[in-house]
Amino acid sequence: MCTCGGGGGDGGDVGRGEGARVQGGGMAAQKTVLYVGGLEETVNEATLHAAFIPFGEIKDVTIPLEHAAATDDGAAKHRGFGFVEFIER
Repeated sequence: MCTCGGGGGDGGDVGRGEGARVQGGGMAAQKTVLYVGGLEETVNEATLHAAFIPFGEIKDVTIPLEHAAATDDGAAKHRGFGFVEFIER
């Protein structure tokens, strides 16, 4: 996992979890991990991080890599999605 950032691509799909109900009717803390889908191959953890800085303090950025898939120059390819984890407040 990396705490570097970045942005790019055409936006992609974005979804954010909501707080879960807990026994007694209260709300648990809101989830702080954001799924970002539809990433172009040129997007890396640094660019994804930079794209989400305006929305809060970032704890971690992860873009899962394909297993046994590499580009012509030997670099691993990512799977087209990533996760941005924000610091809880």
